[in-house]
Amino acid sequence: MKDILGDYEGFIRTLTEGLKARGIARDEISMMDHICYRVETLERYQALLPVLSADARLLGENEVNGRMIATFELNDYLQVDSWTIPYLELPAPKEGSPFSEGLEHAELVVIGSLERFIDRHSDLPFSLKGMDKTINPEAGLKDGVFSVKFHEQQLGAVVRIENKVGMSS
Repeated sequence: MKDILGDYEGFIRTLTEGLKARGIARDEISMMDHICYRVETLERYQALLPVLSADARLLGENEVNGRMIATFELNDYLQVDSWTIPYLELPAPKEGSPFSEGLEHAELVVIGSLERFIDRHSDLPFSLKGMDKTINPEAGLKDGVFSVKFHEQQLGAVVRIENKVGMSS
């Protein structure tokens, strides 16, 4: 997986340090459920789907905000420090939202309610635009080099629910 994702270990360690620096303790988070790998072109997205399928199982490919996002369960979960990361998200590029290829963000499952977590960290500049999602509302936190999202349910469960009910997040 390292040959595709690059230095995911350094990426995850940077996020872990960022959480700590912002006063978010490891015991507030049940898991880092996935990391997100962005690509620049639709052609690259389509080329990576079969490549990733060699090391992971495609759980679903759903349209979210006007573009496809593929969710993979890794055959060998990523192990970095105290984290075990089972999923990888690969979004197709979004029109008008360029991004250089590479790791973009991670998503974390909070222990307890998301609202309580946000209240405990009311000093942090959360983006709450994802709180209106029907399934698995989320709060984002990012700056120039740090980007994480927090939610209550792990990605694999959410994709399976979406697949059963035929909806997108």
